[in-house]
Amino acid sequence: MKPSIFTLLTVCLLVSACSIKDKFLIVPVAKNIKVDGESEDWCVEPLIGPLIECWKHLTDDTKLYLAHDFDWLYFAFDVADTEITYNNDSEESSVNVSDRVELFFAQDTKLEKMYYCIEIDPQGKVMDYSALHYRQFDYKWDLQAMKIATRIDNDQYFVEGAISLDQIRKLGLLSSDGKLIMGFYRGDFASSEDTNPNWWSWIDPKTNDPDFHVCTSFGSLYLSSK
Repeated sequence: MKPSIFTLLTVCLLVSACSIKDKFLIVPVAKNIKVDGESEDWCVEPLIGPLIECWKHLTDDTKLYLAHDFDWLYFAFDVADTEITYNNDSEESSVNVSDRVELFFAQDTKLEKMYYCIEIDPQGKVMDYSALHYRQFDYKWDLQAMKIATRIDNDQYFVEGAISLDQIRKLGLLSSDGKLIMGFYRGDFASSEDTNPNWWSWIDPKTNDPDFHVCTSFGSLYLSSK
């Protein structure tokens, strides 16, 4: 396996994105991150990783990077994958049969209000939708202010993006103290012939079968001001 494409440049100021008392802090960056599928602008350490697979106990080497500049929430998934599966179908729903990374945003910890889901395949194809518990999906909903870029290598892929914090606020997803309620996941097909993906999560959702549309798959993160 090749070294991670997130080998940090020595000229960058290393800022740790850390977890303190189970509060994940998303650090600010002084310079806008260019969403171009490359890693040069990323000068933070991974906030989350590896992901966990709680049903088959498979291993993973995904790294998730998060940062913000008070205008945009930036994210990047660095996914190790020796059998990358995707398709050339233009329909959003085709993401369902591709390897992908996922970000969920919730307004409340019990999922009593609408929550929002973004699923992105290795080519940058996005399936976004709103949802009500339990599994009432509205695929007509679209996230408006979002940038996505990806990169595919032989044994890994990189998904980079930015979401407008103004839009996040308007959706009721950012509290006055900077809290976000989110979930991060990965779906992976073992081969192009496989019909049942394996599932990884950033935390154990405590479900008998893979299911991230439950409140136990979400957690709290905070936008740090410094």
